[in-house]
This record gives sequence, C-alpha cells and structure tokens, in this order.
Amino acid sequence: MRWVRLDVIGWTAAVWMLCGVAVRAEAQQEGQAGVSGRVALLDDALPGHDRAANARLAVALTAKGFEVTRLTAEQLLESDALAVQRFSVLVLTHCDALPAGAVRTVDRLAREGVHTFCIGGPFADRSLWRVDGRWLDAAGRAALAERVVPAYRPFEIKAGMDLAAWRRASSEGAANNTFSLVPEGPEATFCLRMDIERLQGWEIRHSPEVARLFGQGDDFVTFCARSGEPMAQLAVEIIERDGSRWIAVAELTHAWRRVGLPLAAFQYWRDSATKGRHGGKNDRLRADQAVRICFGMSASHTPAMVGGSHTVWLTDVGSARDPFAAADLALPPAELSLEGLYPRYKTHAVTGEVSVAGTVCRDVVCAIPRTRGEGYGRGAKWRFVTLAEARRPDGRTGGACEWLLLNSHSNRAGSVFAGFGYRDPGVWSTPPVLPRVVSALERVTRGTMLETAGPGQFAYWPGEPVTFGASVRRFGVAPREGTVTFSVERDGRTVWRAPVTRTFAHGITVCEAAWQPPPDPAEYRYRVQFSDGTCEETVSQTFAVLAREPDSSEAFITARAGSFWLKGKRWYPVGMNYWPLYVSGMDHGDYWAGWLRDPFYAPEEVERDLSHLADLGVNMVSIQTPPPREYRNLLDFLRRCRRQGIYVNLFMGQASPLAFNEAELRVYLETARLPGNAAVFAYDTIWEPGNHVFKDDAARARWDGAWRGWIDERYGSLARAERDWGVKARRGADGLAVSPPDAWFREDGAWRGQMAAYRRFMDTLTSRLWGKAHRRLRELDPNHLISFRQGNTLPYDFALSGPVKHIDFICPEGYAIPDTDEGEDAIGFITRYVAFTTGGKPVVWSEFGLSVWDGVRMTQHAAAIARQGRYSDRFYRTGLAAGAAGTVPWWWVGGYRVGERSDFGVIEPDRVERPAARLIRSYAPRFKTVREPVVPTEWFAFDRDAHAGGYWRAAFHEGAAAYRAARQAGHMLGVRSPGSGLSQTEAVGLAVGNVPCDGTNPPKYLDAEFTRLQIRDAHGAWREAENGAVIMVAQGHPVRARTAVGNTQAATWRADDRLHAVTLRVREKAVGGRTLGRHVLPQRRDGLPADVPYLADADFGEIDLFQAEGTTTAVVLPAEISVQMEVAHQPPIPFGEIRTFTLKARSMNAR
Repeated sequence: MRWVRLDVIGWTAAVWMLCGVAVRAEAQQEGQAGVSGRVALLDDALPGHDRAANARLAVALTAKGFEVTRLTAEQLLESDALAVQRFSVLVLTHCDALPAGAVRTVDRLAREGVHTFCIGGPFADRSLWRVDGRWLDAAGRAALAERVVPAYRPFEIKAGMDLAAWRRASSEGAANNTFSLVPEGPEATFCLRMDIERLQGWEIRHSPEVARLFGQGDDFVTFCARSGEPMAQLAVEIIERDGSRWIAVAELTHAWRRVGLPLAAFQYWRDSATKGRHGGKNDRLRADQAVRICFGMSASHTPAMVGGSHTVWLTDVGSARDPFAAADLALPPAELSLEGLYPRYKTHAVTGEVSVAGTVCRDVVCAIPRTRGEGYGRGAKWRFVTLAEARRPDGRTGGACEWLLLNSHSNRAGSVFAGFGYRDPGVWSTPPVLPRVVSALERVTRGTMLETAGPGQFAYWPGEPVTFGASVRRFGVAPREGTVTFSVERDGRTVWRAPVTRTFAHGITVCEAAWQPPPDPAEYRYRVQFSDGTCEETVSQTFAVLAREPDSSEAFITARAGSFWLKGKRWYPVGMNYWPLYVSGMDHGDYWAGWLRDPFYAPEEVERDLSHLADLGVNMVSIQTPPPREYRNLLDFLRRCRRQGIYVNLFMGQASPLAFNEAELRVYLETARLPGNAAVFAYDTIWEPGNHVFKDDAARARWDGAWRGWIDERYGSLARAERDWGVKARRGADGLAVSPPDAWFREDGAWRGQMAAYRRFMDTLTSRLWGKAHRRLRELDPNHLISFRQGNTLPYDFALSGPVKHIDFICPEGYAIPDTDEGEDAIGFITRYVAFTTGGKPVVWSEFGLSVWDGVRMTQHAAAIARQGRYSDRFYRTGLAAGAAGTVPWWWVGGYRVGERSDFGVIEPDRVERPAARLIRSYAPRFKTVREPVVPTEWFAFDRDAHAGGYWRAAFHEGAAAYRAARQAGHMLGVRSPGSGLSQTEAVGLAVGNVPCDGTNPPKYLDAEFTRLQIRDAHGAWREAENGAVIMVAQGHPVRARTAVGNTQAATWRADDRLHAVTLRVREKAVGGRTLGRHVLPQRRDGLPADVPYLADADFGEIDLFQAEGTTTAVVLPAEISVQMEVAHQPPIPFGEIRTFTLKARSMNAR
C-alpha cells in the first residue's frame, strides 16, 4: 500500500491514502458509471503556455486511470463543445494567461458541479482576446484604444478658451494649485495644464456643463494626455444630469499618448447626490445623461499620487464608439467572484525564494484562506483546505500555495476550486509537485471529504449538552463504508470518544453524536476524523465551557481623572480595529454580514490573529457584535481575547442613540451575560454619526421639526431669533424654518449668528438623545464604559461638543486630517480641544489610516505603503505628546476590501508587517508607560461663535496654528472657552451668537439639560416627566419629584451667590404663568453650598415640586407645568431645557 500525504497544515489535517489495485478497480467502475474519470485539460498555443509541461501532466493523469481530453481555447469558451465532452474536472495550466471569457466558463461549470484546478496564477490575471487570428493581450488592447480619435467633441481646447467656466473642487482651498491654457500640447498646440503643488485630499477641475457630453451612440471617452513624471494616474469623472458621479482612473506617462476609457471603466462614486437611487449592482454610466467631465487626482482614487507635486497636460477630449465592444474585447467580469481564485485579490503573490514541502522554488501565488469546515450546522459557504504552505528562507509562512476550496452553501455546492500557485512549469509538471496535483484531483473525483465537522457552537454554558456533527461529501460514485469518529480532549487527554460507522453514498451524508461535558469551566479540543480505508482526514478546533459566575468588580476597566484604570493601575489602550485576516478579498455580501456570524467565524484563524496582535503590543480591539442569535461566537472571541490580554471595544448597535432598541438590547445583554464579562472594555453605541447626522439638507430635514421647537424654546419665537441673527432663517416649501444651507457650515458671513444658534441646537439635541440612550444602557449594564466613534472632523460635525457629557471617553477619527505638518498640528489641537470639551476625559483616536490600494493595477502600491506608515506615525507621535490615552488604527486586514475598494490594512495577507504595524511595536511600550495627564502651560481661548465654521474651522486653522506655536515655544496647549471659569453672574450678559442676553434669548455660557425629572404618580411609581407627558398624581397630597439637572456649558453655577442665584423654576406653562415652585441649588452633605461646574449635575434629590423657599403653593389640578433653570437677574435669565407636562389629580379612593 502506498500513502501520499496531502496536508498536515495548521489546524486541519488530512491524509489521502491510495491503494494501487483498489484505485484502479474503482476508476474502472466509475468510468462505466459516469464522468468522474474524465478530465478536460486546456492545451493550446497560447502566449506563455508550456505545452510540454501540459503533456507531462496529461501522462500522469492517464497513468492514474483518468481519461484526458485536451481543449483548445476556442473550445473552452464554447458551451456546446464543453457539454459534448462531459467531464468532472477542468484543469487550467498557466492560468494567469487565459481567454477573457474563461472566467464565465469556470463559473458556469462550477454551477454544474465541475471542479476547476488552476495551476500558476493569479487566475485570469492576463486576459487574452482573439483578433484577426492572433491572441491579443492587455498591451495590445491598450494599443487599440490609443488609436481611437474623437468622433464628437463637447468642447474645443484652443487659444482664447474661457477657463473661468471650469470649476475647481479641492480639499486644499489655499494651496497654490493652478489650471491654465498653454501652448504646450502636441506640435505646440494649446492644451490644458493642471499643476498640483502637493496632493493631500483631492484636486479636481470640473468642465462647464454641456448639453451632451457624448456623441449620439458613443460609449467611449478618449483624450490626449501626459504627465510630468514617468508614471502617473489621473482620475476622470463624469457627472450625469441628476448628479450621479462616475469615476475611472487613467494611467499617464511623460510622453503624449491617447487614453481611451469605455463606460464600464467608470465606477459609481458613493458620495454622489443620488446615493441610494443609483449605483446598484447592474447600474452603469448613462452616456445620454452625461453633462460634465472632470479631471484631477484624489486620495480615494489615485492614492499613489498623494503627497507629491504633479503636472498634467490634457487636450482633444471627446467621445467615440467603444472599439472593445466592436471587437468583442470585453474584460473579464469584475463583479464575478470565484472564491479562492478570482478576482486576483482573493490570492496574493509571494515573491522571491520559498520552500514548499522541501521543494525550493520562486514567486508563488497563495490563496487567502477562508473558513476551514469547523463547526456543524452553521451554514458555512466553503471549506478551505491547505495542502501545502510556502515558507520563506527565515521560516515564516507565506501562505497556502496548494489548496482546495469546497463550495458548500451556494449555487456551486459540491464543486471544488483547487489551486497550485507555481508559475514555473518546471516545478509543477515534475515530482514532487506533479504527484500532489494528481492526488488532489483523485481526491475530488474518487474520494471523500469532510465538508463541515464539529460542535454546533464554540462556547457553552455549564450544564449544556454538546451536539457534534459531520457533513461528509462523497465524490466517488460507488458507495463506501467509512467511520466518523468524534472525540474530545482536555489538557491533551481524551475524555470522550464516539465512532459512527455507515455507508457513504455519492453526495452528502450526515453523522451526529452528543456529549455532556462536566459542569466546570474548561477549554476542550474536539477532533472529527473520517476514515474509509483509502481516505483519512481530521477537522479539529478548540471550544469551551464558560464560567458561570460574573467577573469581580475590580476586573473591569474604569475611567476617571483623565485616565483608564484597571486593578488600581492606569491602563492605556493600544488598539486595532479588528476584522480577521481571512476576510481579505472576501465578497462584500459575506464580510459585511459580519465575521462573527456562524458561516464566517473561524476561531483558531482568529486566535492566530490575536496572538500576532498581542505580540505587536496590542491590548484592545474594536469589533462589531454579531446578531443576537449568534452571540456565542462573540463569547468565544471574548475568551480568546482574554487569554491574550486583549480587551474588546464592542459596537452595540441596539444601543444607538438614534435607533435605541431596548427590547433587543436587554435580551442581548442578559442572554450573553455581558454585564459580567470583564473582557469587554467598553460599548461603542453608534458608528461615525459626525459623518451623517447633519451631513446635508436631506439628513438635516429629519431634525427640522426639532430645530423649530428649539427656536421656540430658547427664543420664544422665530421672529425673536431672527432679530438676534440679523438674517432670515431658510424656509421650506411649507413656509416653516429649516436648517441653514451646506455652505453656511463652511464659510463665514452675515449668517454667523444663525450658525452659532444651529450649532448650539446640534449640541442640545444630540446631548439629549445620547443622554437618554446611555443612561438606559448604564441601568442595564453598570459595569462597562460607554462611548462612540465620532467620525471625521467635518463642517457639520457635532460629536466633539454635543454628547460629551454622556460618554466616559472620547473617540475622534483622523481621516479628515491631511498628511502634512499642518495636519499633525490639527491632531494635536483636536486632542487638546476634546480634553476641554469632555472635561478632561480620556482621549482615544479611534480610527485613522490611509489606503494603499492602486485601483488601476488592482494591487497594493509600494509608495502608498510607505506613506501609510509615515501618516500613522503622525498620530502616534502627536497623540502621545498631546495627551491621548490610546490609539486604534484602521484596520488590521491587508488586501483588497470589496465594496469600499480600499486597503487600509497594517499587515499583508501573508502576515508580513507593513511599516504601520511595525510602528505599533515601537509605540506600544511608550503608550503603556504610566504617565500623568498633560498639564497646559499656554492657553487658547476658543470662541466657537466667532466663525460660522465652528470647531471644524479652528481645528485646521487658528487652533492648529496655536498648537504649533505652543509646541515650538516648548509649551503644552490648553483649550478653554471665554466662558470658562465664569460664574452665572458674569455669564448672563452674553447670548449665543455674541449678542446681548436679555432673558429672551439663550445665554452663551449657560445651558442645562435634565438628566432626571421624575414625578411620583398616584400609585407611588416614579414616572419620567417627558415633554407632553400626562401624569396622574394623588389628590390632596404634595407632588413629589426627583430631579437632577446637568450643566452643559462653560460657566459654573455658583451656589453661594444668592443675589444671582441659579434656581429650578416651576411655573404654569401659559405665557406669564405664575411661579409654582422654586428650588435653590442643593447643598453638599456637610451643609455647605455646592457649586455645579461644567458637565456636573445639580442633584436636587426628592423635592416637593410646588414649593418655594419652604412655602407650598396651592395648585389646582389639572395643570400644565413648565420646569426650567433660571438665574435671578433683572430681568430673570432662564436657560437650558424646558420640560412641559400635565399633572392631573386622582382620588385615592377611586377604583
């Protein structure tokens, strides 16, 4: 008997045993029964193909009893010809250079159950087209495009052309970038010249709008261009009449050449005004709707160009008929996905010398692994099997260069994609690789594989039984008896074993067994082994019985005095936004659903990541929760993090202040027992609200009613407000006030006062919403910290000043910050600014990074990887200096992110650390070094009302400059408001917008919100007196209230200033309504006055609502009541939130 070992890699071990006589007999039987012994081999005179190597493969297959049919390239593409052949395996050697239509052929065959073996790679990376009897590659295709001249020109570039009609769009408004008409075109003709001093965000030039951009029937953009450097990229954008934006990227050289772009090259841009209405899967650029063309560069589409100075020349812009469509030169379908094979980003190349199972070779292609069949009944889409790994000379793994991927829950179920990533035919067509190729092919035609195997979950509560199962797929036609053996080990000792023997027919057979583990918490390793005499393989993973008891109180991380604390010591988060490395290149519909969902959770692949992260120095990861029914994957992840000393910042969408779902939140917390799990660092309740809550007219329309209500509450009427503002509010179609326009959030002007009011409204609204949600979350889980990731610092952002009272730490993001020294100053200023707005709470930079993906070449760009490291260094260096408690870069996973079309990863798919990852090694010890919060030695007084742009403006201008000046002088900047340190007496003279305060407009430095206002009802229950509430109270009894009010502005409420006392005033709601009660600020426990500084609460405790200075006011119920804070003054100055509700009397004898 001869044994051929195929894989003993990682955590999934498989051994394929071949008995010569038995295999021959079975091959003969199966050849009579069906097509399992038939193999189709592409063997044609294609560029780069070694037909001698193909011949050696065919001989080896024939020797094993396979019937090999050789296909020409034309036959490969003809479905009728393939149908006649009837085979079970398609073998594509030299699979990088294939006819463009081969991708669809493989997809179609997989849906019919045919397996595909790809040798070489990446699959379909160099497409070929048959033109005039010869094969054309990408270079020939490009040459064809260069010969296409415009059939229609929407405008002519010539002397005297009006450039004023070309609009500039730039992230760097002050940059010295130019756009000019110069006689520097071909043969000294006039052309457009674009000079970019230093690209950071984007620099785009929009053509004037035209009646039609394309000629009738045209579907191809063509223009002449050159760059000032040997290789450059240019973003070309086409805007449709309805605002839909479509962007392609062209490659330029320093020589003049014609560029041609078919409609299919243009991808919908997610920031279009038509987002949600256009940009779907089958949507494409509509030539008949195109009205504007734009040229430029951007970090999003030409990341390789960021950070440098560039010059581009353009001329002869027009349209023509697509030459590719006419010659049938369509590119392979970018939207089609063949997991483990195509597109190329599902694999990665390992360059240089590697060793594979003892064979030394060079430049191999490896697949990015997916789930490995672990678990049972979890709906896994695939089982990935590593057959052999490439190892570098230093011993590090480069990845799986021989692999199988068994499709399971999809319309390709039962088909296998196999890869042998050797580009050198001399390697794959000779021993020892060639026998491994043949053995793998035998396995998927005559053998049996475990499709999934293991327990239903990876985390169990004490006392729960564990059901094990195995889904076994038999490829061979003849039934065969085999045994599935389930076993469990603890500390290396087998504690349970259950063999199940049965006959396995062609297709799927399921086996199950149940085990009752001991009730004590423990980690176990399961093994599910299949054996039928010719095939053996094992799937193995760890799982656990969890602890029943909650963690002790000292095990939880807390926040106070500007720092995090753990077990009495300061603790600093060195974080990572974490998705597993195996989601790299995964389809959007798969990874977006959540890697912690049953079909996509691979525990020990995750643990491999966690071990790597811990080795870097990471002690915190930010993740998203799975759906409630799959919470056990989260618990398994948490226990694995705990073992590595890593805490988890957990996004909990059910707690969103904008979509709070108490029923689901309560069930989740209770079922998963999260309040008692100290592996959770904090809850992240909403994702980047600063990016979208007030983004534009459409987003702000949701809050227009609240805006009008706020105006009435704080000014009494719109007319009164407009008198302060000096400009009219915008009106909607119904004549009612709506939000200010987008431009007012960026540009200063006469609307400054109205913008100051709107920004105060944004703060008030979001503070109330966040306060309500976070207070309830704290009631459900009092043990964990709460925050949220801000989003970018944008003109319409609110997150750095609005909800700050209701978070335990603050999480700014850095994407809006340019990779410049001035950007680094902005990092410093924002860090110091939020230390002020939060009252000194810890600052954690929760996201920052740069994409390194080259969207033209569809690979990482070396220059961008280096720049990513330098950019990250700015956050570590300046964040640490400015007093940030921690950093959490975006993100772990290197490789292509489908949907976003980016690569922000800090490590490569093969775990090679990029500079951004190596920086963590360097900075982690420095961040973890115990230090006191920084102490300001120089101050910046920030008046947000002084510019319509608010803190966004200051962050990138005056504030950044102040931080830079302070550091250059050897100081640490502190930020404060002109109202900081004022008392209510000193603060009453100024209103929002820097106008006089007269009691009918909101004081600038005084504001308040109710953190509690509860009335005891007739049944003795405490009810929150929300606006509009109707509460029945006991007739003839004092109305009892429990009240706490938070100070949300800079001035301190001084309790010892009786002349200008801050009081809680209760009155009849009607205009001029009499005062029904007045309550002075509460005293401290020692009886002395208690001041209420910024962000503190005045807790009035339990009071008689209708009492003033010890005297009870007689009130006839029902009555509509209004409660608000007030400063004693002439006239009185009311401020802050107003609660209005109705009290009705109920007789205690009423039934």
